[in-house]
Amino acid sequence: MRLLRLIQRVVLIAVAIGVIGGAVAWIFGGANDVKAAWDVLEAREYDQAIRLATRAIRFGHLTGEDLSSAFECRATASMRTDQLGHALEDLDRIVTMRPDYAGGYFLRGEVRLRQKDYDQALSDLDQGIKIADPDGKGPNRFLAKRYAHRGVAWLGKKDVDHALADFNRSLDLNPKAAETYYFRSFVFERQKLLPQALADMETAVKIYDRNIFAMPRGDWLYRLEQLRQRAKP
Repeated sequence: MRLLRLIQRVVLIAVAIGVIGGAVAWIFGGANDVKAAWDVLEAREYDQAIRLATRAIRFGHLTGEDLSSAFECRATASMRTDQLGHALEDLDRIVTMRPDYAGGYFLRGEVRLRQKDYDQALSDLDQGIKIADPDGKGPNRFLAKRYAHRGVAWLGKKDVDHALADFNRSLDLNPKAAETYYFRSFVFERQKLLPQALADMETAVKIYDRNIFAMPRGDWLYRLEQLRQRAKP
């Protein structure tokens, strides 16, 4: 009995000084949870990614880039499951923690773009591009998507000149980005350049010709046919 009481006292003291929290972190393995969360995110198991990232945040005793990575993983999974409010909360934390990290601004800009908050999306994407491509000459294909996102934001604001510049820059970096051709076709259409709009739409569809009915935009084929009809002499 005395031994049992002694053990109970040790446990109570451990709780009081936070040792149990450290033990929990050791059991769950915060860094391992973050890695596993990214792995299941890639496998499109978004709910599981959120659970693992949340466990890492709460119990993993993470700091710095490891904690930022957990928030980013959870934000990405939240965005892909249309939980945009939750995604923004995590991205706000990342931007506060790491104001010089372009990825936080890029992802928050994408979320705001989905919310059609074009002004805030532009602000975030501008800041991310300033950090990641300060001279506008970066060769990284990763940036192609970010310029395309900013082009969509400009398009949402009906600024076709800025949109066209960003789409062109995006395609310079990645000429096989079907969605960029798709969105640039709207710029040409608004400029009443139907042959160019049609050419972009045909290129977009051609890139996806192996899986045409699984396109990210269900109206692509319809739009292509409409442009063909309108572009006829």
